[in-house]
Amino acid sequence: MHTKQSWLIAQIKDLSWGYTPERSLFQGFDLSIREGDFMILQGRSGTGKSTLVNMLTGYLSAPAKSIYYRYEDVAKMSAHELQEYRRQIGIVFQDTKLISNLSVRDNIMYPLKVYGHDDEDVERRYKHFIRLIELEERADALVQELSWGERQKVAIARALMHNPSFVIADEPTGNLDDLSSFVIADLLLAIHELGNTILLITHDQSLVNYLTTKQPTIISHQLV
Repeated sequence: MHTKQSWLIAQIKDLSWGYTPERSLFQGFDLSIREGDFMILQGRSGTGKSTLVNMLTGYLSAPAKSIYYRYEDVAKMSAHELQEYRRQIGIVFQDTKLISNLSVRDNIMYPLKVYGHDDEDVERRYKHFIRLIELEERADALVQELSWGERQKVAIARALMHNPSFVIADEPTGNLDDLSSFVIADLLLAIHELGNTILLITHDQSLVNYLTTKQPTIISHQLV
C-alpha cells in the first residue's frame, strides 16, 4: 500500500464518457495509482474495464483533463510523446500477445532488442526474470509448446524487462483454471514485493478473494 511520500504515477479525474449519450460507461469516475500500489479494478463484462485500459495506454482518446501520467494530460500528448509514454507501461494481456514461433528467451528479450538495448544489459535482465518465473528449463521452447499458464508467466516477464513505471495486467487469468490462476496471482504478488506497481483488471471474484486474503493492503475498486 502506498505511503504519503509515494509518487502519483497515473490518475483518472472526473471521467465522464460513453459510446452514446444514452450509453454512459463512466460518470465522474476517479482513480489514482501511486508508486508501490497493488490495485485491482474489478467488474463484469460491459462495465468499461477494457475501455479504461485503452484510455490509460493512449490507444483510445479520452476527454482532456481526465487521464494523467505523472501529472501530464495524456490527451495533450503528441504521437511521439504517446509512444514514449507507452514504453513506461508494462502490459500483460489475456491472450498474451506473444510471438508463437519464437522461443521463451526471444519473447522475453524482444522489447529491449527492438529498441536496441545493449546485449549485456538485455541478457542480465533476461536471466533475472527467467529465474523469477521459474521457466529456465523451458527457455528454448517455442511459445506454441507452452501451457497457457506458462505463456502468461512469459508475458509477465516480458512486461517487466524495460523496468516500467507500472504494470497493467488485463484479465491475465481469463484463459486459466483456478489452480493456474492462483499461480499467476502468486507471481503478481512476488513482483509487487520487488517494488513493482500493479493495476490488475479482472472479472474473477475468486481471484480477487485469493489476492486480498494473501495481501490485505491491496486496493480494490468495483466497476458497476
